[in-house]
Amino acid sequence: MPFSAQTWDLQTITFGHFLGPASEDALVSGTGCEPHSNGMSGAYLFTKERSSWRKVWYAAGENARDCKKLPGSDGRDLLVCEGQDMHQGVGDSFLYLLDAGQDPSKREDNTLDIFFGLDDSLGSCTQLADGTTLSGTIQSVSFSPASKPDTVRITVSARLGKAAIPAKILYDCNQSNFEIRPAITTVLRRYEFLFNGRKIVPDANNPPMEHAWAVAPQTSYRTGR
Repeated sequence: MPFSAQTWDLQTITFGHFLGPASEDALVSGTGCEPHSNGMSGAYLFTKERSSWRKVWYAAGENARDCKKLPGSDGRDLLVCEGQDMHQGVGDSFLYLLDAGQDPSKREDNTLDIFFGLDDSLGSCTQLADGTTLSGTIQSVSFSPASKPDTVRITVSARLGKAAIPAKILYDCNQSNFEIRPAITTVLRRYEFLFNGRKIVPDANNPPMEHAWAVAPQTSYRTGR
């Protein structure tokens, strides 16, 4: 049996006021019992009623293992979460805003509210359609009070680069089970965002991005053993 069909393993429990300013809620995130198309993950929202906990919803594919609570303008807590995925050799790392008070099955738009993301194909030694290979990692995410009350500044540091690596080098990398892996020179970039209590707004002076995804600069590569 595939891994996703065997068990549901608890990863994180995040307590907060997700349904209302005075509610006592728990977002429970785990992995397993879901296919790869759902990220092999899912989450439950429970709310406390007197001395017991009631399930509000379960959502397949909801991944809330690594999140930071932020105070919403309506008194409820919102979450900034980090997620990861991989398709056809390209790994995605991204940050998104999660309103756990909304039942995912009742949202008009089922996509994640991603405000920053990057790709990496070097980890699998994969060449993209344009002939380049990408290297991208999120180095850090920090939160600090902004100048206006009840606003939070979010700073993301990431290393990115892309290079045209010959197909033979990538083939050798795969044949060696990734032991003979080329390296791509990366550039450290910093991105600023403002959480205004309802949504996350990117700074106008951020490095190039396309639809919330960081654009990697053209750099160089080197081989090694």
